[in-house]
Amino acid sequence: GLGCSPHQVAAAVTVLSKRGEDEARRVVRYIDMIDHFALFAATSEARAMTGKAEEAAAEKERHMRQLEEEKERRVREVGDENDARLKQLEEDKERRLREVGEAKDAELKEA
Repeated sequence: GLGCSPHQVAAAVTVLSKRGEDEARRVVRYIDMIDHFALFAATSEARAMTGKAEEAAAEKERHMRQLEEEKERRVREVGDENDARLKQLEEDKERRLREVGEAKDAELKEA
């Protein structure tokens, strides 16, 4: 947070302690304050990143749910289309059987 190594901080505190105990305490309090601020900033940034990650995950979940709903809807539509096609084929088959049956009945009546 300070832009210098712990050795440099220790050297500065040592020099200041020679000047006077009050000065050294003030520098240590200042360093502690900066450390607390750096920790707070890092924690805040981590929370913000976590929030963004959670938002992205929620968005992905919504998108996946929409895709799943679309797939289910399409499966139902295709199923309905297939059911209609099968029903039509069954009706055509029954109609043809009736026609063939009626034709045979007509032939038998003629014979």
